[in-house]
Order: sequence, then C-alpha cells, then structure tokens
Amino acid sequence: MITLDPQLELKIIDSKVQRSSGDPYSALMPSLHTKWIKTLGKSLKEIRGQGYPSVILCSNIALYLVRTTIENEIPEFVVLSVDEIVRNFTLESIGVINLIDVVNIENEK
Repeated sequence: MITLDPQLELKIIDSKVQRSSGDPYSALMPSLHTKWIKTLGKSLKEIRGQGYPSVILCSNIALYLVRTTIENEIPEFVVLSVDEIVRNFTLESIGVINLIDVVNIENEK
C-alpha cells in the first residue's frame, strides 16, 4: 500500500467544497489535480510491477475526498482509512505520495 503525505492530505481537505446535493468533493486547482492523478498513475504502475495490491491509506477525514477524486480516473486503487484497519494487523507501506513530488512532476504525454 501507499500512503499520502500529511501536507498533500491537508491540501485535499482544505479544497473541500459542498455540492448542491450536499456531498463534499475536493476542488483542487486543476493543475495540482492533474499532477496528483499523474503521480498516482505512476505509483500504480510501480506497485503493480512489484506485485503489490493497489491500496492507498489515508486519514479518515480525507477518505471520502480521496476516493471521490480518483474513483473515475484511477478506479484500480482501493482507498482505505486508518480507522478501517483491524487492530493488530500489520501493514507495509511501500511508498508515500508527497506534495513536493506531485508539484514537481513533469508534464508527460
């Protein structure tokens, strides 16, 4: 599984907007959103290549926003919150999606 850097989670949480239906969504700046999705896509290829499942672990506060942000673009990822993990269950993080990495990703075709 991979985790999200607390700074990236905070950006996602701070971008929260309510739809007219009442459902919240993440309204990241379009350029940041695109870079974040591109970074996740690269991570997906890497972790699948190593034989790991495509799981993102984030805070409970960010869970819904992360899920709804990526569900249409990268549905292969399963998004779980720390609260959904059974006690005494050991997880291995194989990577972290950092805000700095997202911001600095080069535009690729």
